[in-house]
Amino acid sequence: MRKKAPKADKQLDELRELVIGSEGEEDSHRKTDRRGILKLAGGALLGAAGAVAVRAIPAAAASGDYMLTGCYNFATTVTQVAVGNTVTGFEAQGAVGVQGNGNAAVVANEVGVLGTSKSGSGTGVRGSVTTGTGVEGIATTGTGGRFQSNSGYDLLLGQAIVGTTGDPNFHGTGRLGMVGRTDVGGSAPNIAPFFVTHSTLFAGGHFQHEFIRGNDGSIWASTAATAGANQTRWKKINAVRVDTSDGLGGNFKPVRVIDTRITGGIRAPGTLNTVTVSGFGTGNSNIPADAVAVMGNLTAVGYTGAGFLTIMPFGIALGTGAGQYNAAVDPSSLNFILGQAAIANSFVCGLSAGKLQVYVGLASSYFIVDITAYLQ
Repeated sequence: MRKKAPKADKQLDELRELVIGSEGEEDSHRKTDRRGILKLAGGALLGAAGAVAVRAIPAAAASGDYMLTGCYNFATTVTQVAVGNTVTGFEAQGAVGVQGNGNAAVVANEVGVLGTSKSGSGTGVRGSVTTGTGVEGIATTGTGGRFQSNSGYDLLLGQAIVGTTGDPNFHGTGRLGMVGRTDVGGSAPNIAPFFVTHSTLFAGGHFQHEFIRGNDGSIWASTAATAGANQTRWKKINAVRVDTSDGLGGNFKPVRVIDTRITGGIRAPGTLNTVTVSGFGTGNSNIPADAVAVMGNLTAVGYTGAGFLTIMPFGIALGTGAGQYNAAVDPSSLNFILGQAAIANSFVCGLSAGKLQVYVGLASSYFIVDITAYLQ
C-alpha cells in the first residue's frame, strides 16, 4: 500500500483544525478567511494524490473499455478511416462529418451508420446542405438505400410542406429523378431485374420490382416473374392522354386523320388500307410521334352493299396463319347494310411504326378515322 506523503498529512490536519477547531484551544486562535480554507483544501487533495497524477491525461480506450470523451477510441475490431480534416467531430471545409463503413470481413452485414430516434418519432438520419448532396447511399453490391415504415410515407419526395390548417399530414413536391439508360429504348430491357421487394403476396416472401427509364422516355416496370428471358420480365408503362402533347395541360381536341371521300376515294373489298397516325395534327390536335395506341371513331359511308370494316395495327397480314387476320372468322369493328347513310363505332387500336390499317370486307366503302385520345 502506498504511504501518504508527510506534507499531505500535515495539510489535512491543519484543515481539520481550521474547520472544527483543536481540542483545548480557543476559536479566536484559529480564525481565517474562506480563501485560505479553500487554498489549504486544494493543497491537501493534491498532496493526498501524491505523485500518482498531477492532472488527467486522456488515453486511447481498448476494446471493451469505457469511452473517453475527447479521445480517439481504438478497438481491435474497428478500423478508423481519416476523411478530410475531421478533428474531434468538427469538419473542415469540404470534409465529411461522419463516415460509416460496413466491413463484411469483420462483422457480416455490418451497418456503417445507424440513426435511431429514441423518442419513437422525429428523424433518424438527416442530411442538410446548402449545395452538394444531403444524403448519398452507394453500394457496390447490395442496396444503396432502403426506406421502410409501418405507417405514413415510405419515401417523401421533394421538400415536405404542411398541408391546410389542421391537417397533420405532410406533402412532398412529388419530384422524382430517374436517369435514363442509354441501352434501353422502345423495346424491353435486356437486363435482369435486381431490386428485391419483400411481400407476403408471393411465395418466398419477396419478388423483384424495379423501374427503368429508357433513352426514348419510356418507363418499364419489372414483373413478379423470377425466371425466363430478361425481356419477358418487364412491362412497359403507358397512360391514356386526353391533354395536349405540349405538356401545357390543354385539352386534346379531336382530329380527323382521314376521310377517303376527300382523299383516296372509295376502297375495294378485300383490301388493307394503311393510315399514318403518329405525328399527325398540330397544336391541340397533335398526336405525338411516340404514341403507342389511339382511341376514336371509325365510320363507314357510301358503301355499295352489305359489308364490314376492321381496324387493326399496321403490319398484320391477311391469311389464316398465326398472327394473321382471317376475314372469315376474326372480328370486325363495324358492319353496314344498304339503306343506311353511314354507320360509326368507337375503337381502341394499337400502333405499329406509328400506323394503323383498315380492312374493307365484302363491299366497297369509303371510311373515316377520327381520333379522340391517344396512349403514350
